[in-house]
Amino acid sequence: MATCRNAVSLCISTNKNKALQADWKNFGEEQFVFEVLERLKPAEEPGRNDREELEKMEQRWLEKLQPYGERGYNLIPKKGRCSKKEDVIVLLDKS
Repeated sequence: MATCRNAVSLCISTNKNKALQADWKNFGEEQFVFEVLERLKPAEEPGRNDREELEKMEQRWLEKLQPYGERGYNLIPKKGRCSKKEDVIVLLDKS
């Protein structure tokens, strides 16, 4: 869902990530790809906290891909803080 919101907000120039919005405008929509990296499997145990599981999943991908600075548009999280759920991992292919 966040991916759709981000794509729509980029198309109508209302995305909160200023760097991403500027590059979207400069390079064009065709230069970006939104991709699902992993899906949360249905809970096998009752009472699982899906939000907590999604946060753990997001953290694993952020650690693996390190999409900060030249590698993406995520801000480096401050110690003890998770990124906002509206963030989307976006990597630029600069080749």
